[in-house]
Amino acid sequence: MIDQYHIGQRLSFENSLCSVRYIGPVEGTYKDAIWFGVEWDDHNRGKHSGEHQSKRYFHCRSSFPTAASFVRTTRQHDRSLSFIEALGVKYGAEKQMKSRFGHDHVGNDRPTSTPVVISGKLVEEVGFDKVSKQQSSFQELRIVLLDGMCLDAATRKGEALEDARNAIATTCPNVVELDLSRNLLENWETVGRICQPLEKLKILRLNGNRFGSFEQKEFAIDPFRRIKELSLEECLLDWNQMSSVFSNNYFSSLQFLSLSGNHLLRPSDDFKISLGNLRELNLDFNEFSSLTELDWINKCFPGLVKLSLQDNQISSIAGPSLKGATFPTVSDLSLSRNKIAAWTFLDELNLAMPALRTLRINANPIFGGSRKQDAGSSLLGMPSASQTSSTPRESTVEAAFMMTVGRLAKITSLNYSHITPQERMNAELFYLAEIEKEATEKTRQQLSVAHPRYLELCEKYDRDSVVGKPVQNSEAELPDSLAARLVNIRFYRSLLREQSGAEYRKAIPKSIDIYRLKGLVARTFGLPPLSFRLIYETELLDEVMPNRPELSEEMWDRISVSVDGKVDGEEPWRKLGSDATVTAKQKEIELVDSTRDLAHFLESDVRDINVRIETY
Repeated sequence: MIDQYHIGQRLSFENSLCSVRYIGPVEGTYKDAIWFGVEWDDHNRGKHSGEHQSKRYFHCRSSFPTAASFVRTTRQHDRSLSFIEALGVKYGAEKQMKSRFGHDHVGNDRPTSTPVVISGKLVEEVGFDKVSKQQSSFQELRIVLLDGMCLDAATRKGEALEDARNAIATTCPNVVELDLSRNLLENWETVGRICQPLEKLKILRLNGNRFGSFEQKEFAIDPFRRIKELSLEECLLDWNQMSSVFSNNYFSSLQFLSLSGNHLLRPSDDFKISLGNLRELNLDFNEFSSLTELDWINKCFPGLVKLSLQDNQISSIAGPSLKGATFPTVSDLSLSRNKIAAWTFLDELNLAMPALRTLRINANPIFGGSRKQDAGSSLLGMPSASQTSSTPRESTVEAAFMMTVGRLAKITSLNYSHITPQERMNAELFYLAEIEKEATEKTRQQLSVAHPRYLELCEKYDRDSVVGKPVQNSEAELPDSLAARLVNIRFYRSLLREQSGAEYRKAIPKSIDIYRLKGLVARTFGLPPLSFRLIYETELLDEVMPNRPELSEEMWDRISVSVDGKVDGEEPWRKLGSDATVTAKQKEIELVDSTRDLAHFLESDVRDINVRIETY
């Protein structure tokens, strides 16, 4: 009985999948007992990593300490299915499958439907039976989902291989998409036997299976030559296994490949595969720490356009002793939920990926991710003497968005948001202001080294006219100069004027719209966007006269206000009395929520303003 099992075999116990890593006795257990040492697909299902009483019996592919356990060989495991049997269980009618196989297939032990009687009347049952009849026409199936079906073979036991191929080809000839994820597949030959007869198959998903190396013995031609999309997520594959799969021109038409969740690290220098048609590669949830560890990509996938590296450990472009990698064809990059904490990463990214147009980099430390920037660091990563831990955190999502756009000259989409020409101008002006505010003592050449786009942006926005001068003190700026496009804003909470952290100062482009301005304030002060309003306190005064109902409009028009507030008008104003005064109130303008630019509310020559934040 034990002879029917082998190392690497896939089994299922009560719908929990595992791989056999050891068969034999275990010291300290029942005498003469034979055990399976299994590695569970669910690493929380086991109790150890292959050891018992300090003795190691086997190793697991998974690095989790609770992925393994011992199971008695006498324990009943779930029955496995062939492809046709699984297809019948999922989509077939009972009679059709019984006539095909000559016997009941697995799952036929469920109770047959009985008539439903309500108040003595027979009611037609229209649930799964009717759906089953509709789906029983296998030849119409274009998408077949057989995930989690305990499928382990292309043929039934005793069936000739050629008969199985013909059965698959005639039963479901129009299948375009096939999902065989989380089954009992353990070798690529079985997958090839299933795929070869499916002439129209384009999309194949094999997530969560555990494969060995691909021994190409029985296939005269590539059984996967038509497949354009392949998913091998959470299969715990290593580079040697992948090399055996993708060598010898197998999967020659592949355009999309997902290797997410395989705990991959940098491959060895002799790793070599070639998929010249590949356009998209998903390497999410692996263990890469720098883009240099992926310098093999351009060699293996020379036409790659879209690369996803979400949920890795990436913090830099290059490792400590390696040169920066180059990805000349990649235009779409996902780096969300990594460990990118330095803005210089973006400067290097300009060089590493010159074709980059679309970037997703949210949930990193520079965007306020899990490892936040130090409160005493500015957006540029330089110490800021003016900051204290009590001031609002500068690296808000809005500010980080503008810093990213300002540093990356060619991107057109950031974090799923299209970048308009107006947003790019705002971002680049904001970036310029940040550079000069944090590095006033550096020379122009030093700034250009620390910030590669500095000289380019200076030329673009005619910054030469105010180089070396604080923006707020320049009085003769050109209309299109940087100084003329920025306004220094002091935000403060109306009820917290005397409290620490109640103020926030920032040079902001006048072209920013009010919605974005409120978003910046909301994130800086931690306020819900709809819970406050912004009041611009102008330097103008509104005249407030005493309530004199006898004064006509003509009289009001002739009033002038002296320095001491006395009424200084002609007759008939003397009837107000010599002690009559006109009070003056500071003029305030509410920055109403809209897409209007901030400049709409400002005078052309204003450089410094106060904005009061009033909560509802």
